[in-house]
Amino acid sequence: MAPSKSIAIFFVFIFGLFSFPDIYGSPIFQTDAIILQEEDRDVTYSLEQLDNSSGVSHSSINTVFQDSNNLLWLGTWDGLNRYDGRAFKVYRPELNNDSSLSNQVILNVLEDAEGHIWVLTLHGINRYEKDSGNFERFYFSNTNSPTLSENEFNMSLSPDNMLYAYAKEWGIGVFDGTGFQKIWEDSFLESPIVRMKFLREGELLILDALGQFSILKLEQEGESRKVLEHSLLLNNLVDFEVLDNQKVVVVDANGSTGVFSAHDGKYQKLGLDKTTSLIGKVRKGVVISIGERHYLINSEVGLSVPKWLNILQGHKLTSLFQGAEGIYWATTDGEGVFKVYPKNKLFQGISSKQVPDFDGTIVRSFLQTPDRSIWVGTKGKGVFRFSEDQLEPRKGQREYINLNEDNSPVNNAVYALLHTKDSLLLMGTDGSGITIFDQKTNQLIPWESVKGIPEQFRFKSVYALYQDIDGVIWAGTNGYGLIRLILARTQRGIVLESIDQYVGNKGKDGELSSNIIFSIVPKDQHALWVGTRLGGLNLFHKKNGSFKVYRNEVGNPNSLSNNDILCMHRTGDELWIGTSFGLNIYRGDGTFSHFTVAEGLPSNTIHGITSDTNNNLWISTNYGLSKLDTDKQVFYNYTKEEGLQDNEFGDGAAYSGTDYIFMGGRKGFNYFVPEQINISNAVPNLFIDKILGQDEEEPYYQNLVINPEGNSAPTIPLKHDQNFINIEFSALTFINNGKCNYAYQLKHFDSEWKQIGSRTNLSFTNIPPGNYSLWVKWTNGDGVWSKPVEAAKFNVAPIFWESNVAWILYALVFILFVLFILGYYQKKQSLKRSILIRQEEEKAHENRLDFFTNVAHELQTPLTLMIAPIQKLGQSMQLDNGNNKYFEMVKKNTSRLLYLTHQILEFRKAEDGHLEVKKEYFDLVGLMEQIAELFDELALKKNIEYHIELPNRLIGWFDKDLIEKIIFNLLANAFKYTPVNGEIKLQAQKMNNKGEPALMLSIANSGDGIPKEKLKQIFDKFYLLDQNKEVGTNMFRTGIGLAYTKKLVELLEGTIEVQSKPGKVTTFRVDFHCGSVRGNPEDISEKPYTISPRLKEIADQGRAEKNTAPVDNKLETLEKLGDRSKKCILVVEDDPEVQDLLTLLLGDTYQVLMASDGAEALKNLKVSEPDLILSDVMMPIMDGMELCRHVKGNLDTCHIPLVLLTAKDAIKNKLEGIDSGANDYISKPFNPDYLLLRIQKLLEERDRIQEHFSKDSPFEDLIGLAKEDTDREFIEELITLVQENLDNENLQSSFLEKKMGLSTSMLYRKTKELMGFSPGDLIRTMRLRHAAQLLKKSSLTVSEVCFQTGFNNRSYFHREFKKLYQQTPKEYQLLHKGNPEIYQDK
Repeated sequence: MAPSKSIAIFFVFIFGLFSFPDIYGSPIFQTDAIILQEEDRDVTYSLEQLDNSSGVSHSSINTVFQDSNNLLWLGTWDGLNRYDGRAFKVYRPELNNDSSLSNQVILNVLEDAEGHIWVLTLHGINRYEKDSGNFERFYFSNTNSPTLSENEFNMSLSPDNMLYAYAKEWGIGVFDGTGFQKIWEDSFLESPIVRMKFLREGELLILDALGQFSILKLEQEGESRKVLEHSLLLNNLVDFEVLDNQKVVVVDANGSTGVFSAHDGKYQKLGLDKTTSLIGKVRKGVVISIGERHYLINSEVGLSVPKWLNILQGHKLTSLFQGAEGIYWATTDGEGVFKVYPKNKLFQGISSKQVPDFDGTIVRSFLQTPDRSIWVGTKGKGVFRFSEDQLEPRKGQREYINLNEDNSPVNNAVYALLHTKDSLLLMGTDGSGITIFDQKTNQLIPWESVKGIPEQFRFKSVYALYQDIDGVIWAGTNGYGLIRLILARTQRGIVLESIDQYVGNKGKDGELSSNIIFSIVPKDQHALWVGTRLGGLNLFHKKNGSFKVYRNEVGNPNSLSNNDILCMHRTGDELWIGTSFGLNIYRGDGTFSHFTVAEGLPSNTIHGITSDTNNNLWISTNYGLSKLDTDKQVFYNYTKEEGLQDNEFGDGAAYSGTDYIFMGGRKGFNYFVPEQINISNAVPNLFIDKILGQDEEEPYYQNLVINPEGNSAPTIPLKHDQNFINIEFSALTFINNGKCNYAYQLKHFDSEWKQIGSRTNLSFTNIPPGNYSLWVKWTNGDGVWSKPVEAAKFNVAPIFWESNVAWILYALVFILFVLFILGYYQKKQSLKRSILIRQEEEKAHENRLDFFTNVAHELQTPLTLMIAPIQKLGQSMQLDNGNNKYFEMVKKNTSRLLYLTHQILEFRKAEDGHLEVKKEYFDLVGLMEQIAELFDELALKKNIEYHIELPNRLIGWFDKDLIEKIIFNLLANAFKYTPVNGEIKLQAQKMNNKGEPALMLSIANSGDGIPKEKLKQIFDKFYLLDQNKEVGTNMFRTGIGLAYTKKLVELLEGTIEVQSKPGKVTTFRVDFHCGSVRGNPEDISEKPYTISPRLKEIADQGRAEKNTAPVDNKLETLEKLGDRSKKCILVVEDDPEVQDLLTLLLGDTYQVLMASDGAEALKNLKVSEPDLILSDVMMPIMDGMELCRHVKGNLDTCHIPLVLLTAKDAIKNKLEGIDSGANDYISKPFNPDYLLLRIQKLLEERDRIQEHFSKDSPFEDLIGLAKEDTDREFIEELITLVQENLDNENLQSSFLEKKMGLSTSMLYRKTKELMGFSPGDLIRTMRLRHAAQLLKKSSLTVSEVCFQTGFNNRSYFHREFKKLYQQTPKEYQLLHKGNPEIYQDK
């Protein structure tokens, strides 16, 4: 607005106020002036009323408030209303619900620093929790007291947004987060507080019902607050409001208004002579009312009426609030609430109110002529002509000229307007031909008055007109195709010089596709674009008159979207085509791009297209106007709420004039300057009212505000049956809220984004269990989209049998099932293998038994022939003591072999069931005592505690032969496995078993015991508990002893079982009946029984040695130790008979020392050093292999030859023996001559080596002893390696093995075979030889020689040197340095 115009308006306004008091009532000013503010002169405001019909619970509203989330709260006489821009939600008190409002009359609404909404009601103060949707009630001391007035409760916010509350008969308190902290008693006031408000921090203004206006000065101490001072400021007031400069606008009881300064006490009365009331505070000041007239008092105490306030004149207001988006909310007592908001879209319009003749018409065409007049063609009332000044904004009717059928030749339906080069204005109508208005003569010329029209050529219904660069006029018709004509101005008038018609009749190529043409647009000088209804797009070539047609092709996304073309517009090289289904663009390459509602259009029906100077398109549709930003490819949509004539526009009624764009429709037309249509880029928050389940009243989540910049999305856990979700939401904008569009995607449920237009609810059904994320985006009222924002997360739990826990259980069950199947399969296979193995074993056992049985049969004859002659020879021959011992060995072992063969044969009989049971009636005690006595000698020898616990008599029916074998075998087994100093107990007793007498026999022995897993196997045939361990004397060990015993027990119909505690005791128990009577009991008599002679003979084998043998052996050992004329051999053997045999073989030639096991042998070695050790391998306590390792691993004994003598003759056993350090390994049975010869050679070899070294013969002489070249090379390498490292302490067998790349056994074997030394002996001997050389030829002391030759122990060096040279090192040194007499004296 120009300055001069502003000043004029100001004076007119002031003149009106004083001259025409009826405008605002009688004069109310005395000194102060009221002005119409001009700071918002460029802003136009609109007024919208919301009342009960809009959803407000009550049209009498006490207060209005907008919170930090932009939600609007209205306090009415019937509940609290929340408004989100689209719908109202009402909160009222509910019976039996303490979480609802305390009262329905709402007096005030505030928001504290935590975002809680505080609601002042007629009875109580309420705090609203947004997350839960519940109200917390505060009655203070008035919980059950009825409300007598509106002044029993009050509240106010401090500058730091702390809530202060007042309650009658209680006082004033501040909310500290959990409850109210009282700071002032109500008794200090004479009447209730009617209003309270902070002047500034720490200063609270209060007004009571008596009109006393006072101030409370507050102080904060830590978390608590208290009142320091209470001062009375004014009396007789009814209301007050605080200005921003901390001055207070007050109204007294007389209705006078003034401004009071609380700090200096000054009061300035305003010159208003009528009763006023305070309405509310806005940013610019305080609004006061005088009846229905309203004024703004600013901080400078100036009075004004802003535009937004001026629009509210004439309405009685109760409160006012300045909110977001520049909106002012004014509540009334009966008219609801008024929304005063700025108009950002300056769409000007002319409707039937300004032009009554527009009523019932549709605007279809526009034309602005060179004289700037505006011609408007309508369907129904002809054509209208407006002068340019009629477009100026004004109220009231407009001036115009209307030409129609009633007053002119113009048809009432004018579809097209064209201004030609000859200043002719052509009108395309529903009448015949074209109506012409000659602008030079201002004459209307009907088509029939045009000269030169052929008589038979007729056409009508012209919908499109265009004149090309050559002056040719092209007319598109409804049913008559395309018309080509040339008009000329002559002296005779307007003449038709030529006319042609192009129609489509047969649908041939090259002809027009449809005779209904709505739009004609030039392509270039030679071609036209012709838009047809239902025939698609035609490209017309002027030169040859042919048409090229572009149609919609099913399945081709690059073809025209629809064949029904309503309008077209060209911008540069781009052709825009409006169809009944979307907007198309053709860029010259034969393809089309489409825009529909999915891309942002308000409707798919395009009625008109034009463009502005910025090349943006303006598109009229069936649902409003749309602007397409061609650079951003974004649509901005507008509706009638923003000033449009209507949401529906006419076909082709889009036109760009000189200053304005014109758009016509069914209620008039709009004109606007495109640059004045502002776009807001601010996107409001999105408010999700509630997230509900199907048929559920309690929401899963509510009151969720989403910022367009994104915020933390809440996670909402849902049960498996809560997979139906309904979401209600709205953009928090109060301007054009209905134009806000929305899109969403529920990730992991929706594959793509879904556009839902302006719909404000979502529903999801049958959501499978899983984790989902709801993403949304929305627009503001101008169509500006937010970026995608995550709104909420949903975790839908699966039903239990589909939960993670269930799947884990399924997996475990499946794994267990698989393991079960595998286990079952493996067990089945194992069982099959076990059966096969068992069968193979049974077969092998049978084969072995058959073999042993056959062998036993074969052996019986030779044994018979041996035993009889042996007995005869024993009776007739006189043998010396030595030969007699050999004879007795043969006799005893022949008997033993015969017993074993009988045992095998009887076991075979038992297996085949041929062994008979012969029971006799006798006392078993005597027989058992005889059997037990057989083992007394063995018990004494092993120092075993042998206990026999028998009753005095055990009379019954027994098979004497079977039971003596059972007892004998079990006792023999016990003595085998009982170690020295062990314990054996034999028990027997008669018992009653099921009414019949039975015998219980128990034999227990100490020892290693039997592992639990082997208990069931010990009765198997040929099963040996530990095949690698020699037990006892190896007595009767055939592998069938216990199996044989079990068969015998089963023949007696008894049972045998074993129990064992490893390391403690093993017990065999036999039970069988002994009460079967055969024959007449009177004929039965007791018979004494003795044991079988064969058993006695076998047992006597252990008694060959006399009781004096241990003493004799000790004496003999002492004698042998004193006699060193014979070589001494230590025999280590646990079998007494083998001991006797080796003593007989070796005794004549060597001294023989005897040891029963390896441990005893090591003790003997500490007493005396033998020349050779002959040892068995399998022995108790310590076997031969371990003894060999001890001997060869000790420097004191490693030089002693050791021969292993054993029945284990496998290659691996021999390799193990050699590896342990043995000099030889001889298998049993051995040849006595071979054994004697091998012992002799080992001793001679040792003597030769000692002699060789004692004579100081060089080691190199040993090389010549080798026969093979490889052996000589080996000896030479070995001797050189030893000589070079004699002073190295680490020179050992392992050192030589590493250097020469040989294994321990290989080095030992080669060294022993080629040189007669073990590697250790060779190293020690060469060191001693080197020491001897140093003693003879150097002046080193004995100690120095010791350490230079690699000995780190002087005592060991002295002892080994003396063994080799029969002299100490010192004696040797003195002897060889010329002092033999010293040696002789020694």
